[in-house]
Amino acid sequence: MTDLYIIISAVTWAHLTGIPQRFKWAFKKKSIKPFDCELCLSFWGVASYSYFVSCEPIWFAICKGLVAGFVSVLVYHFLRLIKII
Repeated sequence: MTDLYIIISAVTWAHLTGIPQRFKWAFKKKSIKPFDCELCLSFWGVASYSYFVSCEPIWFAICKGLVAGFVSVLVYHFLRLIKII
């Protein structure tokens, strides 16, 4: 369940708050990876949480991070489909 919270917060941060876009405009950067990408944020968030907090093996944490990145992209495309983003 925590993984889902991380995914939802990554999509919200990257696309709904507008904060990463303001940083990009302020510093005249094209990208500020991983902070403006829902795929990167969810991968690193879930993988880090799984490895450090849940004490899972590194290979399992990476697999969970990859799945979380995929799910976050699906959530982003679904939100675009229903015209929220």
